[in-house]
Formats: sequence, C-alpha cells, structure tokens
Amino acid sequence: MTVTIEKPEIITLMYRQEKTDKDYGSCLWARFYFDLKNYTLSIESDCGNYSYGWIPTPDHETFMHLCARFDEGYLLYKLSDQTVIDSETTYKALKEVVEEIIEFEELDNLDEYEWEQIESACYHFNNERDVFDSIISALDNTELWEKYETEYIWGAIEKDYPANAKKIVSVFINCIQPFIRTMEDCQ
Repeated sequence: MTVTIEKPEIITLMYRQEKTDKDYGSCLWARFYFDLKNYTLSIESDCGNYSYGWIPTPDHETFMHLCARFDEGYLLYKLSDQTVIDSETTYKALKEVVEEIIEFEELDNLDEYEWEQIESACYHFNNERDVFDSIISALDNTELWEKYETEYIWGAIEKDYPANAKKIVSVFINCIQPFIRTMEDCQ
C-alpha cells in the first residue's frame, strides 16, 4: 500500500444566509469546494453534504468555467437521487391508470370511499415499496381486483428529489454561480 500527500488546488466559496431572506433557515450556511485539478465539487452544508466529480478537461475548459454552465436540473441529477415520493403526482398518474382499467374492463366507476383509499395509499408512506403495497391493498378491495398489471401501478409512482438537495442546488444556481461567473478564469 502507498500513501502520499497531495496539495490540491481547491477554491472554497462560503455561503451564509441573511436573516432578511424570505426563506431564512432553509440553508443557513454552506461551503462549496472546487477541486480545480480533479474537477470535483464537494459541498458541506446544514442541509446536507454533496459531492460529484467530472472528467477533467483542462485543454477544453477550466473547472470553474464548467461549473458556471450548470443548470439546475443537471446539477440536481448529479448531486442527488429521486428518493422522495411525490404523492400528488403519483395520485394523479394512478387515477389515470385506474380510469383506463375501468374503461377497458367496462367496470363501474369506483365509489368515493374507494377513491379515498387509493388516494390515502399515495400519501402515507415514504418509500416506493410501501406506497406500492398500500395501493395494491386499496385496489384489491375494489372491483379492480386482479384486473390490473402491477407494472402499471409501479409506473404510476412518481418520485422527486429531497427538499434539502433542491435547496443546496438553488443556493448554487442563485448565489454561487453568479459569483463564479465574475471570477477571472470564467470570463
């Protein structure tokens, strides 16, 4: 085994939220570490720690120039995963699936209680498997029992990024990125 000491070229940008910010408390502080040689962005913050590395392309553009080009969706995808159930979107998608099954199978529409049970299944769990199981349980108590394909139910479950990941990316896009664009090697 070999252990060596590296002295990387790192720029650290510090973010502090102002008390006058409309969403004060959502991210009070963050440190953004830009490893200029290895093209790695690491973030430590009170809304989580995040990191991602890109393939260095120093002959094409500097790392700071690359970071100045990120858009919100791209950076969110690189730093986080969609792990939070989007209950409202899941229910809307599931409702469409159920209505299509009812129409295809020529069944009576579900009553109000049955729809409430299906909706409740979309809102009361934090992970995909529990939501799926709850939806199946709700459907199996209706006329739809054994008239649906489970892949359509899985396909209706929508996920989103965690709120903290969205917040740190928002801080990057709205506060850090404009600062980066003023730096000498981004002009």
